[in-house]
Amino acid sequence: LSVHQDAEVRFLVLQVLCSIAAQTQKDIVISLHRFLLDECAEIRCAALHNLPRFVDVGNDSSISKVGACLEDSDMKVREAAVDALGHLAEKDDEVAISVVSVRFAHDSPDVRRTALSALAGITKPGNRSARASLCDALADEDAEVRDAAVEALKVTAHTDDTGILNSVIKVLQHPVAAIRTTGLRALTQLFDPGDDNCIDALLSLLQHGEAFARCSALEALPLMSVKAAAHVVARTKASVQDSNASVRSAAVAAMQRIAEPAELIGCLDAGDLATRIEVLKSLTSVAAAGARQIVLSAVAKCLEGEEEDMQLAAMDVLTEMTNETGDDVIVALCERFTHSDVRVRNVAGDALLRLSKQGDKGLVLKVMCSIGALFDAADESIKQMALQLVLKISGKGNRYAVAMASQRLEHQDPFVRRFAVQALEQLADVGDRRVIAAIVSRLSHAEEAVRRDAIYALIQIVPPGNAYAISSICAHLVSRSPEVRKGGMHALSFLAERGDVQVIAAARNQLKHPDWNVRCAALHLLVQIANA
Repeated sequence: LSVHQDAEVRFLVLQVLCSIAAQTQKDIVISLHRFLLDECAEIRCAALHNLPRFVDVGNDSSISKVGACLEDSDMKVREAAVDALGHLAEKDDEVAISVVSVRFAHDSPDVRRTALSALAGITKPGNRSARASLCDALADEDAEVRDAAVEALKVTAHTDDTGILNSVIKVLQHPVAAIRTTGLRALTQLFDPGDDNCIDALLSLLQHGEAFARCSALEALPLMSVKAAAHVVARTKASVQDSNASVRSAAVAAMQRIAEPAELIGCLDAGDLATRIEVLKSLTSVAAAGARQIVLSAVAKCLEGEEEDMQLAAMDVLTEMTNETGDDVIVALCERFTHSDVRVRNVAGDALLRLSKQGDKGLVLKVMCSIGALFDAADESIKQMALQLVLKISGKGNRYAVAMASQRLEHQDPFVRRFAVQALEQLADVGDRRVIAAIVSRLSHAEEAVRRDAIYALIQIVPPGNAYAISSICAHLVSRSPEVRKGGMHALSFLAERGDVQVIAAARNQLKHPDWNVRCAALHLLVQIANA
């Protein structure tokens, strides 16, 4: 019946035999060995499950036959074989290890992976034979086999075994990137961070002739080293100047994770331009980690360099660093906007313009206000650059920009007042009532110089015949100050058109003023605008 053509019959026979047979009966073992070759996978699984019940531990024949099942095409059978071997073989049984090890050369990665699991189950931690096989499997061409090797090593390896460390370091030198990744995973799962032997081995690997091996070491160091360990940082920093671009890039990434901000900033002076730009861009994460001010200072300093690509990268970093307020970034850029080197001022201006383009309305206003403060600068070229920048940011007619210029119409510095007039000419729309009102209100200022510049502003900015401006000036002709009246009529002589009834009436009223200068100004105005 055990060879009956019907699989269900054979399965039933197996169950019956196992349930009635005495534990010492040898015939049942022979039958179970036969069932291991059955065409039905379910029967093979059942045979593997029952065999340890009737076979003494260490039985070489059964171990060999179960070992053959590690090559079975059915996954469940292979898993049952792994379980059976764990029951049949004593730990470190040489026959069992040999039976399993020959499967490591099998063409099927599934078989090789199963063999690794079996080996982990039949060996004690520290077994050198098992260690060698498992370490060799770390370089297997199949990713799942490599992963299985890592998991098996976690169970069987002693991490103080230098042979394992040497094997893992060897895998980190493999030319295939995916295999090196497995080595990295093995390193992090088999060794504790801060392991001196591990770190020393990785530092030695930095001297390897192949760039990919040096890159592997740089990827591993941040995972295994204690942050800011001086000797590790120093060796990693030296790799920033490596001859290979990939190594330099890996070194920058490692410095970003293990070094203090000041050490990473120090790399801005090392390596080629591309590497320094990479260092610069890496500073954004360092800034987010609590070193914002020192990073901001270093990045802003890069705006003063001569390399355009470095300046552009610095602008990008500053844009990324802008937080909800952006105040510190704006301040840093405005400081460069007053630099003695015009080229540096231009770069800072470009950065401020870029910042305003990506920000919300509140940020744009902060940028404009900060730039507007430069309207008070002693250097005329800085004032002009600030004006052009505000114009680029706000466009013509922006009320905030106009307000900034209008406020300076009564500045104590006459050069600033005249500049404010120039600014309003460019910033304000023609006939803007807010601008006209701001200028006309300065006609009543206590200082004569401010009043005089207000008249100049009206002449420069307000088109002749503007009714709102004329009405506003006429309203000031009732001032108690003769100087205000005289200044208003002087402005009207430029703005009023001939025959303007409102202005003529206002001028006639001033002819009765007790101040001789007011009467003279009124007469002069009438001569200018009255019809014959």
